[in-house]
Amino acid sequence: MGTAYRRQLSSMRDEYLRVALHRQPGFEAGLAWLESHLPDVPEPAVLCHGDYRFPNLTWTAPGVVGAVLDWERAWSGDPMADVAFSRLFSGWCAVAGDSVAAYEGAAERPVDESRVGFALRFERVRAYLSPLRLMRAIHEGKGAGSTLGGDRRGGGGRDVGAGGLGGGGSVRRLGPCRRRDRTGRRRSPTLTYPLISVPTPDPAVPIQTIPRRWRPLPPLGGSGRCSVPRWEWQ
Repeated sequence: MGTAYRRQLSSMRDEYLRVALHRQPGFEAGLAWLESHLPDVPEPAVLCHGDYRFPNLTWTAPGVVGAVLDWERAWSGDPMADVAFSRLFSGWCAVAGDSVAAYEGAAERPVDESRVGFALRFERVRAYLSPLRLMRAIHEGKGAGSTLGGDRRGGGGRDVGAGGLGGGGSVRRLGPCRRRDRTGRRRSPTLTYPLISVPTPDPAVPIQTIPRRWRPLPPLGGSGRCSVPRWEWQ
């Protein structure tokens, strides 16, 4: 099971370096903790949904599941990760409490709470990537709808209102904050330097309480609005 997690964490690291517009010390600390506390479980990896929660289920009759939707986050790994995801994002229908016995009967496997504890941290860190993807898409003008994204005429930022995000509301401006390459095309910053190195925390300490002692470094790209902030661990 540790190998499956290691592959997924490597993929998450690569995506973070590809989509993040600036350093995210919280993500990097969480990733470092996960990489140093991989579970040693002699079980084969299984198909995991990756987004296992109530809104992704359809019903053909009361209590009868017709289909499970949205498999784009699926991966081969620890089934306890789906249990953990349901507890984080599925509210009252999470695999917890009285429903654990029903899950164990249907899955024909016990819920290992120690593995669920690791998977809870894993899913929190993995979920961190979603807003980073969104900000990258906005930054590059790839958002859905005509009001979401970058300037199509080469000027400043476009108006981004709640209408472009599914509702009415106030409007604000988003500058493109992108530079041009030698051909005149705009390009976005990419994290090309190594991730920060953090000390291995005590596994008994919840990750939310790990102190973050960061020393700011001079930003990449100068002090303009397109600069990229940097930190190092003290």
